Amino acid sequence: MGHDRIKCSGEVDCFVFRVRLCGVCRVSRDWQSPTCHAIILIERQQLSARGDEMSKTDGRRRLAGYLGPVTPQWIKTTYNILYSRWRLINNCIYDYRFFRRWSGLPRLAPSRISLRALITMNYHRIEKGLSLREPRPGFGKYHIEKLVRDLHSYIDRFGPDQTIVVAVNVLREYLEFNRRHDSVDQAIREQIEALQERVAKLPVCDERGGSIELTRAQIQEAGMIDLHRFFASRHSVRHFSHEPVPRQLIERAVAMAQSTPSVCNRQAWRVYCFQDPDTKRAVLAHQNGNLGFGEQASWVFVITCDVAHFVSVGERHQAWVDGGMFSMSLLHALHSLGLGACALNWSREKEADRALRKTAAIDERDVIIMLAAAGHLPEKLRVAQSARKHLHEVMIDGDERRARRGRTA
Repeated sequence: MGHDRIKCSGEVDCFVFRVRLCGVCRVSRDWQSPTCHAIILIERQQLSARGDEMSKTDGRRRLAGYLGPVTPQWIKTTYNILYSRWRLINNCIYDYRFFRRWSGLPRLAPSRISLRALITMNYHRIEKGLSLREPRPGFGKYHIEKLVRDLHSYIDRFGPDQTIVVAVNVLREYLEFNRRHDSVDQAIREQIEALQERVAKLPVCDERGGSIELTRAQIQEAGMIDLHRFFASRHSVRHFSHEPVPRQLIERAVAMAQSTPSVCNRQAWRVYCFQDPDTKRAVLAHQNGNLGFGEQASWVFVITCDVAHFVSVGERHQAWVDGGMFSMSLLHALHSLGLGACALNWSREKEADRALRKTAAIDERDVIIMLAAAGHLPEKLRVAQSARKHLHEVMIDGDERRARRGRTA
């Protein structure tokens, strides 16, 4: 492949950009060659999506071009520092307004998603208590009373669903545990039994909820596999075959990723999956790390978290924690199914965030975590070696570090 520079006459007027051309087209300047034309369309589509963002900075760049040669370096440096800080404040305000509006922070009438998150958070607290080595009889009275109130409120406002039934199953196990230890609070028992009677009449059935007993052998038999080799064999793939990936395979990968742990089991993550070629191009146009290979991917994913699941100020960053773990689980799941995948970062400012939301029809409550591209592997491909840091740079002996700091305090 060679390189040449042409002027875009399409969506971004008078913008010169670099496009890869084969040797024949480079000599003949035959821009309508099928191979090169496809590449031009891809490049132009990416530039079109960024057109608005570039036009806003075009005046500033022209001004910098005029003043740059005569401006002292210390003024340039100071300007860049102040401009970066202004952009940081501006984007922090954007993040604040987003979380304030769509999260599950306390309000007079919580949304269905937020109330369900509160119910899940509180019944999972009981599940965790029941799974301890020696649970304390009568534990969690405050959370149980709140859970019962929230369950009644949820049924009154939104009707029954599986979340309600699972929560009641947890309460049933809690009641049985306390009966075995002869430690039943009469008021709690009456509240739980009244709720059980109400739920028993509902047309929803689910056996999940509570705790289960396992043996060490069961866990080790399923979990002790050669993960070192598995992790080492996963690479960010930037070369895919033309073979389409069936939807059933993607569904298996997402189902496996759902086993990812999350804060109080709230599972706020979602995956927007795109297979249509035009839609994939439009979505990838907002991400600048897929040039040269994104168009080859059979599937494109936008991974998000619904912030309505997060109910306190302390959870304002939880979407990236839970969403990041889920994203890695999804990449590993795809790898386990023999597919190649590449994580695509989404460290962008508010203008780009709004643009991708519109293109991909992202729900207004969702915060975008990252993108990913996936497809079948070709018979042969090259991958980046991606050298890793030395272990001592990552693994810190906390006891030794704490003791050393104590001696110097």
